[in-house]
Amino acid sequence: MEDWNKSLQKKEGDETKSMYQSYPLWFSTRDMARIVLLMFKKGKWGDKQIIDKNWIIEMIKARTIFIEVNSHIPDFRNSNYSFGFGYMGVLW
Repeated sequence: MEDWNKSLQKKEGDETKSMYQSYPLWFSTRDMARIVLLMFKKGKWGDKQIIDKNWIIEMIKARTIFIEVNSHIPDFRNSNYSFGFGYMGVLW
């Protein structure tokens, strides 16, 4: 990470709706592009495997499907959204 700024990283959310706050991570475009490239290459950076390929595959699998999102999150009930969540976040 070339542009990482720890001071930007903090929990967020409306505690009246959920006791579990989100923890969004803020990256520069350059650093995010590197993360995407690392994921695209299944954890390999140059000639070196820095994240296990099997873990990359696990991270991008859907863990919740849009039906779960739509039925369990009040703001999304009866909506036309069609996304779920994986370990890496939102999956479209």
